[in-house]
Amino acid sequence: MEALENTPEANLTDTKQSFWHLSAIQLTSLISIPVLSTSLVLIQKNSFLDALATIILSNLILWIIRYAIIKMSYNKRKSAIDLAKEYLGEWGSRLAGLVFLVSAILWFNRQAEFSSRSLLYLWPFNEGPKIDLYTQYSIIVGCLSTIFCAFGIKLIKWLSLISFPCLLASFISIFAIIPHNIPFQKFSGVSISGLVLILGVNLALTVDLPTFFRHSRSKQDTFKALTLIQLISLILSVCALYFGSIIIENPELIVQIKNINSHKHLLSKISLPILILISTICANVFNIYACSVGWEVLVPKRFSKFLLGSKEYAILGLSLTAIFISPLKINHLDAPIEWIDNAEVSLCFVFIVGWIIRVLQKRRPILFEKCIYVSSWIASMIIFSFLSQQILLSWLVILLIVPLIIFTNRLLNYNKLNL
Repeated sequence: MEALENTPEANLTDTKQSFWHLSAIQLTSLISIPVLSTSLVLIQKNSFLDALATIILSNLILWIIRYAIIKMSYNKRKSAIDLAKEYLGEWGSRLAGLVFLVSAILWFNRQAEFSSRSLLYLWPFNEGPKIDLYTQYSIIVGCLSTIFCAFGIKLIKWLSLISFPCLLASFISIFAIIPHNIPFQKFSGVSISGLVLILGVNLALTVDLPTFFRHSRSKQDTFKALTLIQLISLILSVCALYFGSIIIENPELIVQIKNINSHKHLLSKISLPILILISTICANVFNIYACSVGWEVLVPKRFSKFLLGSKEYAILGLSLTAIFISPLKINHLDAPIEWIDNAEVSLCFVFIVGWIIRVLQKRRPILFEKCIYVSSWIASMIIFSFLSQQILLSWLVILLIVPLIIFTNRLLNYNKLNL
């Protein structure tokens, strides 16, 4: 196996993760709201076959993009922030760190709120008039997420290895009691809006891949994990699509699962709450670790002794929990989450375009190019802020970087020759 090198900045405690370790960490975070919700939204507006074709095509595109992201980062075990420093410069990387941190806050709140309300509905224990069961569930979810992330990537690895089989078992047991008639309809084509939706959600997660894959023990494990993740993600998306089609046909299905009393289906009754609880904890742990690299670049050096290292995970976890259960709740999360997800997707495209230009020019980005990368990224975020329905336009702005930089460099070289 070909070993990987460390960047001078890297101080990694675990660099021996196999392809299964890498896959488990990513897959436990994928069995959560993003995968399930995109499939549910997709089936509401398309036939089963149209949605299936859209999922298959989007997963193929995702594999290609993720391959490029990993390929540009694995040699020196670069994190997402390391890539940001390389292509956006120091100040641009701080903006990226801020985006990662805000993303973690918003998604932590979304995941915790969803799981707490779901558990309150599925496990409605008798409570006294002064007991707020929703807040108790919220604190439990937040504290468990903090505990499992407090010791860094090693504990996250073991949490994922144990949780992934549990999540799969819960997923399978839920399917054991639902109807098994696949609603085939006429195929009319791939949904462009569905393709944009799936890419938008998953590419926001893709930008964090280098932060986790820098712990790989070899290049072979890295690309084995990437392929395994995409295959299992495809299967899970199709399962969620099927589950969504059944819910559309039978809207009372969740109520039926809740009210199951027979011992025969007792496992199925507890599987849905377990699936929600474990997937939420794993997704929140993923978010805390992913945003930790952003936290590191934002913390002033004079405070690094107190706020970085193993303490940063506990600080981030407890802070996110406190924000969630505080009276000053973050309401109406849909618009902020869409905006921050688009910012991460745009950053992902900036990395890819920057890497392509670097390969073509056979050198690192210069200051002028970094300024263009940052400017195009900010322009993409501004366009999405005012034209949220024109998401493709906000992405296409970044693609204009390629001809702009190539033309400018050729013009500069031409002037040098004439001089």
